[in-house]
Amino acid sequence: MDERDKELRRKRDLAEAIGARRQAADMLLQASQLISRAHRKLSYNKSDDIQLRLTMIKMELDEKIEILQDPESDPN
Repeated sequence: MDERDKELRRKRDLAEAIGARRQAADMLLQASQLISRAHRKLSYNKSDDIQLRLTMIKMELDEKIEILQDPESDPN
């Protein structure tokens, strides 16, 4: 494999890695939205301890989503 082939492969691998990061961010966003809906439902039932846990999980997911969507944190 010559240098040009290696460079093309590296670029393709990088593009795939970035695409996978964006797909993961989309899946985490869907999970975050589901947690928000569950949180709202639980607020009617006064389930404070579960609401607190869901809030913490959602905050962690949102942080990971932000990192995965940020082009500056992509591999290069």
